[in-house]
Amino acid sequence: MVQKLSEGVYRGRAMPETAKLGTTENGHDQIGFMMQISRGGGHRDLVAMYLVFSDGEKGSARFSVERLRAMGWKGNDLRDLKTIGDNMVDVRISYEAWTNDRTGEIEEKQRAEIVMGVRMDRPMSASLAQGFADRFAKLAAAAPEVAGAAPPKPQNGAAKPPGYVPPEERGDAYAVTD
Repeated sequence: MVQKLSEGVYRGRAMPETAKLGTTENGHDQIGFMMQISRGGGHRDLVAMYLVFSDGEKGSARFSVERLRAMGWKGNDLRDLKTIGDNMVDVRISYEAWTNDRTGEIEEKQRAEIVMGVRMDRPMSASLAQGFADRFAKLAAAAPEVAGAAPPKPQNGAAKPPGYVPPEERGDAYAVTD
């Protein structure tokens, strides 16, 4: 039985041998390929990944090139993608509901996205950020700074805290790295 990936961020590697060039339904150029996702406990899953190359000021082409570079792509020829599997990248898995036009049924579609840097769902404006900083300035002032503090020592001489389960046994996102 195939286990559905939980929503979250996982480590993944592109499979260059699966890369294909094509176009979207809207006529934009795109690259499709499979990503091998590490789920923990030695489990690996395959997910389809698509990078769209739309033009214009708000186009996706520059972001797609950024993701190709993060995966290890070298050169400038999109017909030569053999290096896109050189680097591990963070891959966000999410699900969204959509209505199947043919059947009228609501279905769930998996979405895989290469995560680049820190992205906020709702970034604060400068004035909201100032208010946030002001509200918590007193709290920060009351918390003493501790330079060079040692991490807490394990209780009862145990190497791991009671009930500790290693990430590779939990199957959490970020559990496996290559």
